[in-house]
Amino acid sequence: IFEKLKEETPELLGKICVISGDASLPNLGMNEDDTHLLLEEVSIVFHCAAAVNFRKPLEFLLINNVLGLSSVIELCRKMRKFEVLVYTSTAYSNCNLLNFSLKEEVYRLPFHARQFLDALKNQDKEKLQVLIGQCKPDWPNSYNFSKCLAENVITDTALDLQVAIIRPSIIVSTWKHPIPASRS
Repeated sequence: IFEKLKEETPELLGKICVISGDASLPNLGMNEDDTHLLLEEVSIVFHCAAAVNFRKPLEFLLINNVLGLSSVIELCRKMRKFEVLVYTSTAYSNCNLLNFSLKEEVYRLPFHARQFLDALKNQDKEKLQVLIGQCKPDWPNSYNFSKCLAENVITDTALDLQVAIIRPSIIVSTWKHPIPASRS
């Protein structure tokens, strides 16, 4: 994809910068220089990082998918040129609801998402288990629940930011455009 970009619009390559990080770590695992670059230069944030292994323990998924998003939200607040956060969720974030005519809204959990964030940040496993017990049984797997909770984090903690939530049903490689997918 980068070779095609270089051929067709080489001026755009200067706008792409790879930054190493880890959504489960403080400051998203970024070094100081990369953090400074983001704070000073970035205006549109696409948050597509997620732990997607359905077999991982719920706590692992919550740390990566919920605390990671919370860290991204805090980073966006500090960005000098911030305009919008585009968050990738899943079409199945509300699969626990039996109403087949879901609306384009965030469906609320029975508690404020900050309670979950506090329990995760403070590593309060007892409180975390109580919160999970209040709603987790309704979801078929921990991944979908973590994405629903992440959407609630946006609603509960990012009202001061412009945020778009996208809910793809699946993410796959390309077929033909912009480049044919690898067949290996």
